Amino acid sequence: RILEESDISLTGFNFSSFGTPLTLTGEAATTEKILNFKARLKEDPQFENVDLPITNIKTSLQGFSFTASLSIAAPKTE
Repeated sequence: RILEESDISLTGFNFSSFGTPLTLTGEAATTEKILNFKARLKEDPQFENVDLPITNIKTSLQGFSFTASLSIAAPKTE
């Protein structure tokens, strides 16, 4: 849902093992869409340690590409 609302296309996904960050690669028409995607991930309690520095945003044929890393948050127990 976050992808659709942010108008982001994922081009790659790397998950090596639990306890290590996921790596996402994707594209968007503008850098604003990518920064909005980053903000949405940071706001979502399912994700933590979201890292998408400006230096990981590059121009591409589709507009802009990016590489981000993040972790899945541990389930909250009550």
